[in-house]
Parts: sequence; C-alpha cells; structure tokens
Amino acid sequence: ETMNAPAAAARLTEEALQGELQENVGAGAPTPSARLSHSLEPRVDTSMWSTSALTIPPGGLVEVPLVVAEPSICQYVLASDTQIGFQLGLLTRPTEPAISEYVSDIQGCFEVPTAGVLQAALNNTASLVRTAKVACTVSLKPSAQLKRLEQHRQQVALQAAVHIAERELRDHSNKQAERLATEAALRAEEEALRERLEMATREVVRGERRAILLREEVTSLKAQALAARTRSSSDIADGDTSVQNGELSDELDADVEGTILNEEDDAAITRLCSLGFPPAAATEAYLSCRKDEHRAANFLIDRCSASG
Repeated sequence: ETMNAPAAAARLTEEALQGELQENVGAGAPTPSARLSHSLEPRVDTSMWSTSALTIPPGGLVEVPLVVAEPSICQYVLASDTQIGFQLGLLTRPTEPAISEYVSDIQGCFEVPTAGVLQAALNNTASLVRTAKVACTVSLKPSAQLKRLEQHRQQVALQAAVHIAERELRDHSNKQAERLATEAALRAEEEALRERLEMATREVVRGERRAILLREEVTSLKAQALAARTRSSSDIADGDTSVQNGELSDELDADVEGTILNEEDDAAITRLCSLGFPPAAATEAYLSCRKDEHRAANFLIDRCSASG
C-alpha cells in the first residue's frame, strides 16, 4: 500500500497550452492574443490518495483520512477482485456518507460542500475467508480553482473563435473585393463592346445609304441613256435613210431594243403608278429592271423606305 500526502498542483507548460489551443482552433488557425496565449492555465491544487495493490484480509477494514481545505470536487476510482464495502464521507457527518456501496468496481465524483476531513473506508468485513486485492484512487480538487480553470479555458476558446471569425471575415472581404473588381472589368468590357457595335452599326447604315445613292445615280444615268436612245430611234423612224440603211447600227447596243414600250409595258407602268409612285419614277424603275414589274415594284419600295 502507498499513501501519498497532498500532492503539489500540476501546471501545464506553455508548450502544452499552445498545443491544446491549436487543437481547439484547428490546423493553421491563429492563436489567441498574447495576454492569453502566453499565460499558463490557473493552477489546481490536487490532494490525492492512491493505491494499486492494497490487500485487505477477511473481516479487515482500511480507513484513510483526507484533509479538505475548502469546498472541493472529489473523484474516485475503485477496482477489486471481490466485492467489498466502499464509503466516502466527511467525519463531521458520519451518518451521511456521500458514497456507501458494496461493489467490486465503481467510479464517479461528487461535491464536498465544506472544509473538513474526508474519510475513505474500504472494508472486507462481509467476507470470512477471502482476501480482497484493491486498487483505489481518491482525489480532491478545490471547486474555486476548477471554476477559474474552466473560465480561463472558455476565455481562450472564445478568443480563438474570435480570431477564426476575424480571419473568415477578412477572407470574405477579399473575395468580395475580387468579385467587385471582376464585375467592374466585365462592365467596362461590355461598354467597350457596345460602343464598337454602335460604330459598326453606323458604318453599315452609312454604307447602305451610299449604296442606295449609287443605285439611284446608276438608274438615273441609265434612264438618261435610254431617253437619248429613244430620241435617236424616233429620229431614225422619221426618215433618216442613212440610219435605216444600217449606218448607226454599230453605235447602238443591244439595250436599245428594250426601250420600245408596247401596250403590255404601258399597263405594267400604270400598275406601278397605282401603287403611289410618280410616272417618271415608275418608268425609270421599270426600264432599269429590264421590264420586270415585280423587281421594279420592290426597287421603288426599297428606295422609298431608304429615303423615308
């Protein structure tokens, strides 16, 4: 049997505290502020009695007194190869033990509310022939010191949680800034593309207008040429015998024959005029489109739309 006097309090080293903080915070997480991370945990003075191979003969009794200097938490562990009586209680309350069991294996804790002497009793009085082999540990830790230790650990955990929240907030702010920068760049690119599209659209419109003007100019020139050829044909029909003999046939191209308007052509031009176009414009378009009434109508409509 080994009986220890009240042991000196065990204090965590700074390295142990840092390791515990890292486990609580997580890998790579920042440690709490210097005021907490560089301080040791509050001490807890522990009084302990322990035995690993206590032999209690049949009918035997072992009583161990433990001094309780202040309200404390008592923790106990008992293991025996046979059932024995186990009691824990203050000597000032002998009739009210905190623990009174007949067991072979038990563990737990309870609060000792006042200072005094706590007595642990192990008895083998119920056995007449069998010796009990017992391992038992009873420890006392002051309640106030345990409370301070718990508060310190909660404060460290809270500080670590604050650091994690601050880091997550910084990460979120950085991501938000990156997203806003990306959106601004995309808006600028969209605006540049819109401007390029507007410029290209204006160029297309100017090109279409130039094409319409060129078509009108070509149509006017063709009409003038056809009118001149028509007058020349009229002069030839009135009696120019030299032209009738073929002297001017090399000067007229193959389109002169198409300028002679018959009744069918007059009817087509009339139908074009019924669409609301002037006779001169209808005749010009009809001849420019090689007497194709449908194409002439489309041409007149397109030119009217472009000029409007």
